[in-house]
Amino acid sequence: MTAASSAAILAFPAAPAALSRAAAELWHDGEREPETARAYAHDWRAWCHWLADRGIAPDRAGDMELASHLGDLYLVELATAPTLRRRRAGIEAVRRDHGLEPLAGPETKRILKGAAKRDRDRELKQARPLLREQLRRMVEAIPDDARGRRDRALLLIGWHGALRRSEIAGADWRDWSAPAPPLVEIAVLRLRRSKHRAGVETARLPECPDGALCPVLAAGAWREAVRAGSDDPLFPAASRSGVAAGRRIAPEAVGRVLRRRMAAAGLDIGGYSAHSLRAGAITQWAADGVSPLRIKEYARLKSLAMVERYVRDLAAVRGAHPSLAVYGGRA
Repeated sequence: MTAASSAAILAFPAAPAALSRAAAELWHDGEREPETARAYAHDWRAWCHWLADRGIAPDRAGDMELASHLGDLYLVELATAPTLRRRRAGIEAVRRDHGLEPLAGPETKRILKGAAKRDRDRELKQARPLLREQLRRMVEAIPDDARGRRDRALLLIGWHGALRRSEIAGADWRDWSAPAPPLVEIAVLRLRRSKHRAGVETARLPECPDGALCPVLAAGAWREAVRAGSDDPLFPAASRSGVAAGRRIAPEAVGRVLRRRMAAAGLDIGGYSAHSLRAGAITQWAADGVSPLRIKEYARLKSLAMVERYVRDLAAVRGAHPSLAVYGGRA
C-alpha cells in the first residue's frame, strides 16, 4: 500500500451496490459525526507517518506495530491512556470501514492496560489533596457571575461527590436529582465498565448546613444562571466571552478551573490537579474520623486498600504524631 493509497483510504466508503436506493440513503445516515471523522482521519495519518518512518506499509502492520506506536505515543509524546484508546479506535475504525482485519491483539491490549495503570499511579502520586478550608477560601473568593456560579458548583459537587474529572465533565442536567433531604444524588458515568458492572454509579452529595460549602445550593444558583435543559451538560465549556451552554467542559479543563480559582484566592497551586478534589474529599473524611468502610462506599472505591492509598499523608493533615496524643497533642 503506497502513501497515496493509505491517504485515499480516509474517504468514507460508498454504500454497497446491492442495497436499494432507500436503504442506501439510510446507510449514509449512519455515517459518523464530522468531529469524529476528523479525529479518526488525524489518527490514521499519524499512524501512516509512524509506519513510513520505519519503512512499513500500512497493510503489512500488525499487533506488534500498533502496540509499538501506542507505546511511543505514551512514553515519548506523553499521551494519556484515554488518548491511546482513542488512537486505537480511530485506526481500527478506518480499517473496518474498508473491510480490513483488526490490528489490536494481546500486545496492544497489554500496552493499553499498562498505560492505564501508570495513569492511575501517576494521578494518585502527583495530586495534592484539596482540604475543606482550602475549598472554603477558594469558593468564597469566586465572583457571583455566570462563570463564577458554574465554577463554584463544579468545585463543590466535584469535592463532595469525590468525583473523577471524567465524571464531572460527563454529567448532564438529567443526571441531577432534585434535593430529597438529607441527600441529593447525581448519577455519574462509570469510568471503568465491565461485563459484570454495566450502567451508572451514583454519587451522593449532602445538603450542607454551611451554605458556603453546600453543593445543592451551588447547583441551584448555577441552574438559575444558565437556564439549561435536561439534555444539556451540567458543566458546559467557557470562553473569554462567557459560558457556552451547548458544549460540555473537557475533562482536562477541570484542573485548569481548580488552579485558576485557587490562584485567585491566594492559594499555592503547586501539585494540584483535578484529582485533588477527589483526593481532598477522601483525605478530609478520614481526618474527620469517617470509617474506611463508609469512605469506600461514598467514594466508590474498589477496596479498603485504595482508601489507604488516598490517605497516606493523613498525619500531615491531622497535625501531631500519634505518639504525642498522650501529651495532649492532636493525633
